[in-house]
Amino acid sequence: MISKLDEFIMQQFTSSKRALGAIGPMSGSGRLKAHDKHRSADEESLLSELRHHRHWQKALSNITGCRFSMLPTMLPKEGMILGGTLTLRGNNLTLGCFHGINFRSKSWALFTMSEPYICFATEALKTIDEGTHIVQDLTFYVGHDLTSHQEKNMANVLKISRGHSMPPTFTNAHEWFHYAFSNTEIKDLESFPRMQRAGSESPSDYRKRKYMDYNHDCEMIFALPSLQLQLRTTHQQSEQEPVDDDPKPVVECSFVTEFEDHIYVAMDAEVFLFLHDLVMAYISEKDKGARSSVAGTGGKSAKSQAETKKKEIIDPVTVLQQDWREYECKTWHLEPTVRLLHWASKQIDPVGVDYILQKLGFTHARVTIPKWMQRGFMDPSDKILSMLVNKMIVMLRDAPNAESPKKT
Repeated sequence: MISKLDEFIMQQFTSSKRALGAIGPMSGSGRLKAHDKHRSADEESLLSELRHHRHWQKALSNITGCRFSMLPTMLPKEGMILGGTLTLRGNNLTLGCFHGINFRSKSWALFTMSEPYICFATEALKTIDEGTHIVQDLTFYVGHDLTSHQEKNMANVLKISRGHSMPPTFTNAHEWFHYAFSNTEIKDLESFPRMQRAGSESPSDYRKRKYMDYNHDCEMIFALPSLQLQLRTTHQQSEQEPVDDDPKPVVECSFVTEFEDHIYVAMDAEVFLFLHDLVMAYISEKDKGARSSVAGTGGKSAKSQAETKKKEIIDPVTVLQQDWREYECKTWHLEPTVRLLHWASKQIDPVGVDYILQKLGFTHARVTIPKWMQRGFMDPSDKILSMLVNKMIVMLRDAPNAESPKKT
């Protein structure tokens, strides 16, 4: 839906600009050209940053040799370490994906995690050779309340089917959430999501609301126990941004997991086909939107096609695939065992997850999994923390009550 709205708005904008251009020369065209050049430079800078992920150089440069009013001495020019942490913690994380064109589909998948916890920490050190050494740690728990030692499944992949009856006509998001997630054990489902506005109902009204009971069919596809995942990456960056002739920087990875119990898998092949069709349908829909965007460039001017090409280059998935770095996994520990969701499963020897990954064609898991976790979560988190730290450094350095606010 977002892609279609974006395409519609861009078409209207382009048509309006073409219509105004046909009337006569637009005033301020020189300023517009200068703006286009500035925007092009910004896009090139953004693309370069996303390929190389050099986030801490500006903050390290700003803090080197500074004197702050709250410190007795000037900061040294070498050995400074900057960093930060980002923590996300919740009671439940559930994603519902309907298998069809809208929310009235007969079946959908639920991906749910109980007690998710994510902690990201990063440190940046300016080395003697004027390079930058980056160390990042990602810790992920499912079942973060480790003192409870719960034996129930802490993460599930479910198939939900509503049967032959059509869903009622809903008027708000609360009813839709209850309809989609009613077969799950989510606490405080009746009060989620909290989108209270002025004059709207209070949290006490949520508890008074009565929802109808739904008799959806629920089938388990995967069931996971409490688990811990730790990923550490180290990255040595040179003083200058690498060019095509330079050797690619290497990201060294350490990936260690601990599972409290087996991973349980359904025996019914039908639910696997359902999950496969669901995922492929989402991928096909995204690809169709991308193809529609590309097809819309036919008949446009060279300038419009160039702008469309730049937009495609800045696409997040495309940028992730253009990552300039190489990855080496020094430590790899992913050894959970897999059992079938069947009454006789205890009589069958469990299977290692590496064997399952190989059978699925996942032959480079020890490189691919750390790579996409680094690109998808760790790099954006590192960027956010570097911007916050740099902003804080500039504010403290330029504070009016500082004794020597500037560099010495």
